[in-house]
Amino acid sequence: MMQFKNSGAYQVATNSIKHVAIHKSFKGYMVYTPEGRLLDEFTSAGPFVDFESAKRNAECNVGMKVNWEDV
Repeated sequence: MMQFKNSGAYQVATNSIKHVAIHKSFKGYMVYTPEGRLLDEFTSAGPFVDFESAKRNAECNVGMKVNWEDV
């Protein structure tokens, strides 16, 4: 499960393999991945209805690191 911290207008993933930011726009939540996703080179996805949907998309399409000490 990705963890996010508030960084101005964006929620930034703190435990992601690649940089991930979720931004709330007037159309919904957008996922930004400047380095591309796991299976393609798309750098954005959305809009999503809510933050949880955007977070789920990021978790499925980007990847994350697991700190086994926290498990």
